[in-house]
Amino acid sequence: MSTDKFKDDLKLGQEAELQFAQLMTDLGYTVESTQDKGRFADYDVAAKNNGTIILFEIKKDRWAHATQNVVVEIAKRIDGEEMPSGISETKADFVVYQFYNDNNFYAIPTAQLKLQVAMKKYKHQLYGGDGQRSKLVMFDLKEFKNNCEIINKETMAN
Repeated sequence: MSTDKFKDDLKLGQEAELQFAQLMTDLGYTVESTQDKGRFADYDVAAKNNGTIILFEIKKDRWAHATQNVVVEIAKRIDGEEMPSGISETKADFVVYQFYNDNNFYAIPTAQLKLQVAMKKYKHQLYGGDGQRSKLVMFDLKEFKNNCEIINKETMAN
């Protein structure tokens, strides 16, 4: 992956994190973003309400609308060794996706997504991303969305 493409993807992801944090703030949560921590694998956004803290991993998938697939990173090859990354290392309670041309956020419990990966409920597995080092699985977009809760101002107001 070129440095420019990585920077573009990082910027899109950070924008989605900020949008999600603002949405949670608008809904009355106290929010902490981890963007100022540099590489921080535990979670992206922490939201607190009534003493309960919920951790979120935020993803922006700009190709799902075109491919009808959702890509989930599960590992990374580093110096020839496969190491946990993506959902395999997050401490987030929920993984939240935002898709291109869709203002909704789609949240799935991290444990449920990990179980779907373990049970091989995805369409296929491949290497891609950063120098073909990221181990990825692809889920059908429609099926993935069916397993998620939609988060936006309207759904959270109910």
